[in-house]
Amino acid sequence: MAGPEEANRGNRPAPTPEDGAGAGTSVVIVLRGPIASADVPALCARLDGMLRHTGAGLATCDVRAVPDATVATVDALARLQLVAKRAGGRIRLRHASPQLRALLDLVGLADAIPCCSSASASP
Repeated sequence: MAGPEEANRGNRPAPTPEDGAGAGTSVVIVLRGPIASADVPALCARLDGMLRHTGAGLATCDVRAVPDATVATVDALARLQLVAKRAGGRIRLRHASPQLRALLDLVGLADAIPCCSSASASP
């Protein structure tokens, strides 16, 4: 298993304003590759920094490049939602696979970690 920095090289979030963000701005964090438990602290720190630096109230997590829906993926997303809430915001998922949506539903987190509607999920 690669360390957090190696595994998250492709998970470099770039603050991106989005239309319809509600109050304030929003940011986008792109997640790539399998997400391991060891990756979560670095992802959380990155998201926290983005939200606090920009004052954004919404973080859209693009999960298109996450190959498998695993319990570790769901754990990471739940922790990212907690980080966002502590910073006064929330996350939503963009390009979530049917498997990831089903797993979120199975563990009871589909409402807590919402997905973008298909109309707003386009790039």
